[in-house]
Amino acid sequence: MNKANRITLRVWGDFACFTRPEMKVERVSYPVITPSAARGILEAVFWEPEMYYLIDTIHVVKRGSWFSTRRNEVTAVISMDSAKQWMKMPDAFRCILAGGGAKRPDGKDGDATQRNMLALRNVEYIITAEVKLTELADPTRCNIGKYLDQIKRRASSGKCFQRPMPRRPRV
Repeated sequence: MNKANRITLRVWGDFACFTRPEMKVERVSYPVITPSAARGILEAVFWEPEMYYLIDTIHVVKRGSWFSTRRNEVTAVISMDSAKQWMKMPDAFRCILAGGGAKRPDGKDGDATQRNMLALRNVEYIITAEVKLTELADPTRCNIGKYLDQIKRRASSGKCFQRPMPRRPRV
């Protein structure tokens, strides 16, 4: 590992769920952050197609405590055509009613499904990774030092392109 290309980032959160793939319906977290989740956090801070992160170590500062929650997830979705129609004629729009035994747009019962989640509370990790260039990197204009400076600047000021979000299952 090239020590000059390494970055270390301290991350923490009130809640975390690193979903296990074998749990199809209920969301159950791994007990600590996964390498792919750590890479996702780093990519949320800074990412370019010419570079990638190679996770070296993950140190657990706070393991976190388990908690369980149950919530209703809406099963109905609004199509793009419905949204466009609503923009043209707001008075003719029918909203999706969630919870309380409301009917789905197709007339069937059950607009929401109860889901359990077993997640972590109050976690903190220190992630160390190496920044590497991909084949897309043009040596004349892609400098690893430039990327390292941008990562450090963005991380030190708390900036990110996107907040890491839970992945939604594909239907």
